[in-house]
Amino acid sequence: MTVDLVVQLPGADGAHPFRIVRTGKEAGQRVALLVTFPPFDDGLYGHVIYEGEAVVLRWSENDRTGMMVRFELDDGPDGVTGRHPFFGLTIGVRTGEPLILNAIAIAENEKQVPPSAVRRKVPFDQMPPTAQASILGRDPRFRAFLSNCLDSLVPEAQMRSSLRELEAGNPDNFPTAAVRAILGVVSRSVMNSETAEGSRARERWKNLRSLYTDHLWGRPVHAASMSEIRQ
Repeated sequence: MTVDLVVQLPGADGAHPFRIVRTGKEAGQRVALLVTFPPFDDGLYGHVIYEGEAVVLRWSENDRTGMMVRFELDDGPDGVTGRHPFFGLTIGVRTGEPLILNAIAIAENEKQVPPSAVRRKVPFDQMPPTAQASILGRDPRFRAFLSNCLDSLVPEAQMRSSLRELEAGNPDNFPTAAVRAILGVVSRSVMNSETAEGSRARERWKNLRSLYTDHLWGRPVHAASMSEIRQ
């Protein structure tokens, strides 16, 4: 018995919160899963839909469905019996029932791993620029931003043409190539170097991130601001 859930909010690092979790029917991470309706008033949880063990089967992220995760629900004494616990709920990527999901990993010794025992993640703003670029490159929203604004971000017509061909033929590599073109470097690792080129690349990345943040928050992003990144 399985359930597919849309994850509306990314993890602390801006990426899919289940991206580093083991997946699969045999090797997937076991979790103590609690799924409830949103709370009323100031309550911690609403009505419980499912409470028990589950296995993380897979996670996905794309432009059409956003971030999703699939769980196999336990059908034993600690899980479900009879009818599917999500039976009757409104479903759909955009029209589905809003729910609260709480998943805690279960270690090999059958003990739950408390959040306090999990290594604290480095905040996104404190990560090296290369790590930030790698994470955002997997974000469909960032890919769409690069594609929609490419004409302003990359002034060279020949370079833009090459990037459009790459986007059509190998879209997974498009964000990396586009960022390199915008930064004016042959590799994003240049941002790690303490050279004039590295300093310039880091400043351009900072400006690109600032424009992307404005875009996410619905603030106006002008073509002139994009072209200034390369100056």
